[in-house]
Amino acid sequence: MEKALSVFLHRVLAGTLVCDGNGLSFRYARRWLASPAFVPLSVTLPRSTRRYDHKVVYPYFENLLPESSLRTEIAKFRGIDKTDVFELLEKIAGDCAGAVSLALPGTLPSPDAAYVPLGPRAIKALLAQCDKVPLLTPDARRRATLAGSAQKTTVLLQRGAIAGGQDNAPTTHVLKPDSKTLPQSTANEAFCMKLAARAGLPVVTPELLRCGRPLFLIARSDRVVVNGRIRRRHEIDFCQAGNYPSTRKYESDGGPGLARLFSLAAQFVTGWPRARAALISWVIFNYLIGNRDTHAKNLSLTITRDRVKLAPFYDLLSTAIYPGGEKELSLKIGGQARAHAVRREHWRRFARDIATDWPLVERLARDLAAGLPVHARAVIADMGLDRAAKRRVDTIVRLIVAQSRHLQKELGPS
Repeated sequence: MEKALSVFLHRVLAGTLVCDGNGLSFRYARRWLASPAFVPLSVTLPRSTRRYDHKVVYPYFENLLPESSLRTEIAKFRGIDKTDVFELLEKIAGDCAGAVSLALPGTLPSPDAAYVPLGPRAIKALLAQCDKVPLLTPDARRRATLAGSAQKTTVLLQRGAIAGGQDNAPTTHVLKPDSKTLPQSTANEAFCMKLAARAGLPVVTPELLRCGRPLFLIARSDRVVVNGRIRRRHEIDFCQAGNYPSTRKYESDGGPGLARLFSLAAQFVTGWPRARAALISWVIFNYLIGNRDTHAKNLSLTITRDRVKLAPFYDLLSTAIYPGGEKELSLKIGGQARAHAVRREHWRRFARDIATDWPLVERLARDLAAGLPVHARAVIADMGLDRAAKRRVDTIVRLIVAQSRHLQKELGPS
């Protein structure tokens, strides 16, 4: 039996997603193809009248959905088979990452941006049930999805007040509670994001809140407010750009390593030579803070009519500080997965792997290794953390100092 969904980009009909015995397929609408405002859904789905088949369509749409156990919980709450990607898209893919929205054929995305105020009491109630009901799905009328496996939801932040969207209403921020398995994860991520900004990396703005329990609030890079109205920016992650399903986001699962990620960026990013330093800095920064849970869905591209650029970085936090945290780098550096065993030769091989001259990699590594410990102390002083959060962040700082010294030793005299 054939089923279909209308696919909208920037609220304009872009094409039709079909599910039949051959899997998923997609074809652009002729008016969208002819429009001067045309933007492709993905770099893997360029402007064409052809019908794209399951091989290239599935990875794009599947990557719009939550992952692993969170997808299972959401599917259970909605009464859907967790393996039925099409039905999940039908039920929850209204407000998605990027500028895409899906709706039943013959219907349009809701024209009204309706919101429900979320005061402290409402947020506490939402968080109190999040162990049983995923944060993205407490209201069955809300059609919103976010990739990832962590508990989080989308909200509107306007003039200091938080509100939840209804139906497919666009939102401006992502709200996360502390992780059950990573204590003080909100303070950890807020610190690492602020540290990245202080070090000059392009990141979105984080805030720490407390509403019965710690909360992490971060602006969405795929939304911008213009004259009081929320505009969607179209973004895709590197799994979508590389045609990988979310189950292959990790290098160890057959996903892209650093060489492939840089190759994708070089292929698609407009003015790549000028943008390359930021992505190299992202690799070095994650190494220094002990973020060993990096993968292809931690990077995104912003797509407009005339250019593709790296989206601001997100999901930066130290995983190595936790007793059960990853002991190896999920993205190998120069073929080396053990963080303590990364030597000068591995960094030089990394430069060769990403087709970059060694002096650029060396300069960026020296600058970050020298500057990050200093920036870290300044960021802590500005955050006003409570005692437990400060102890956690102090642990990150000690790791940064140790990692920086190790990197400086391996690089040798300048």
